[in-house]
Amino acid sequence: MEGEIRNLILVWTSVLLSLYYCRSISKIVPEGFLRLVSIVPVMCLFVILPFQFLTSFHLGYSTVFCLSWVANFKLLLLSFGTGPLSDPSLPLSHFLTVASLPIIISQKNPTKEAPKRNSDAQYGEVAESPNSVVITKSNALKPRSYYFMKAMYLPSILFFYAYRESINPNILIYIYMIYVYTGLEFVLAMCAIFAQSLLGVELKQPFDQPLLSTSLADYWGKRWNLISTDILRLTIFRPIYRYISRKFNSKLAYSVAIMATFFVSGLMHELLDYHIFRTVSNWGYTYFFLMHGLCVVIEGDLINKFGSRWHLPQVIAGPILILFVSSTFIWLVNGELMQKNMDAIVVKEYMAAIEFLMSFVGLEGNVKPMFNRVFGNSW
Repeated sequence: MEGEIRNLILVWTSVLLSLYYCRSISKIVPEGFLRLVSIVPVMCLFVILPFQFLTSFHLGYSTVFCLSWVANFKLLLLSFGTGPLSDPSLPLSHFLTVASLPIIISQKNPTKEAPKRNSDAQYGEVAESPNSVVITKSNALKPRSYYFMKAMYLPSILFFYAYRESINPNILIYIYMIYVYTGLEFVLAMCAIFAQSLLGVELKQPFDQPLLSTSLADYWGKRWNLISTDILRLTIFRPIYRYISRKFNSKLAYSVAIMATFFVSGLMHELLDYHIFRTVSNWGYTYFFLMHGLCVVIEGDLINKFGSRWHLPQVIAGPILILFVSSTFIWLVNGELMQKNMDAIVVKEYMAAIEFLMSFVGLEGNVKPMFNRVFGNSW
């Protein structure tokens, strides 16, 4: 554990130095291909560093998400003079924080213009919406107590793992899925709270109550993991939509852009999965996101054709939607995770973290006998 923490410090020190280089490059090299070539070595480094130095699930997975996905996509946008890092007046502290952490910061001077829409664009918020992000009361980061209350669920994974043989496997799967959702929201919220304290700016919440979704487009586009959603919208969906809509109709542009966005999301999840297990997966994440991308396209066509008649009340649509998302995840992804003993990896790291904290305060010893006394010999 101590070695992992030392490596974590080494990785993030390298990250900050690399981002300082990117900041300097953006001021010297004009946007476009030449700037991209200058920044690509850093993007490659951000992929290599976590795999080379970090092996734990919690620290490694979070770092891969921050660097290999979010930071690299933000740097890609910076190469072409767009995205959250493109403002030349952005202070260095803001640049380093926004680039390295999965946060969505409010822009200083958002545009006042109304979104422009193509005459035949009838598929929601398409690529011509403003680039600015405006943080309001409804989408701002929630109070810290809200996230800490949710985090109280996380240690329960130890209890459920200890008694896993006595719990119905289908129920256990949903328990683990709740853990993943709660843990992901908590980690992203902690990053946002840290950045908010450091910079003193308003930040957008990472999740917006996905259980209240009314459609797949609402779930993936406005509620679930808004960090990934926003960065994918800027780097994948919007450029593809704009390019294709110039040559063909917006319906085709929307469909292709949606499928491309979900495909890239699947590939990035495969990268995260590879960091955990260091083995090539069965491409379950890719199939999962491609299926949901196709469903979002079909859903958009149905809404366009039937209008409000297609919409179900939230009290009905919400449970159906969550059941569909969870069922397809279990079908395409969860089986492989359980075969690779994902739950055992998480519990093992919890125990290692507890032992590290005990040794830090001067209490030496193995926590496994203590857990055996509490839960029985289930470890």
